[in-house]
Amino acid sequence: MEIEAKFRVLRPVSVEEIAGLDLTPYRLADGAEHELRDTILDTEDKAITGAGCGLRLRRDGRRT
Repeated sequence: MEIEAKFRVLRPVSVEEIAGLDLTPYRLADGAEHELRDTILDTEDKAITGAGCGLRLRRDGRRT
């Protein structure tokens, strides 16, 4: 399972600063490389985007 978090970074930070963050109960770890392919979907009249939402289809190798 993938858990994605997004953070706004207001200044340049070092790798050491990121590694030192307390993200409990999650942790940062080295991982395998994945080739991801994202397709953003919406209606012709952009109803999803217009509502402030997004719909993404992500492919990771043969997994969707």
